[in-house]
Amino acid sequence: MLQQSKRTRYILNKRTAERLGFTEVKTDFVQKVVLAYNYVNLTIAHSMAKAKLSFPNLSNLRTYEVELSTLANRKEYILQLKEKLKSNIAK
Repeated sequence: MLQQSKRTRYILNKRTAERLGFTEVKTDFVQKVVLAYNYVNLTIAHSMAKAKLSFPNLSNLRTYEVELSTLANRKEYILQLKEKLKSNIAK
């Protein structure tokens, strides 16, 4: 039995998602409802990232799917990406 993970992301860059092994799939209705429910939290996070009040453009919404074994195989790349992000935040 293959285990899969399906995530809806506003922030994840398509190229990065593909490097991590994710493939883009159609966003279903339930995922859109969940996102609408969490819109206030998303707006707060988006505003904090931009350091000003900013409303996310939901037309940029993407849903990705990946097999967990694919993520496990890309563990080294994921750890390198994590360290790169940490060093960029520290600057």
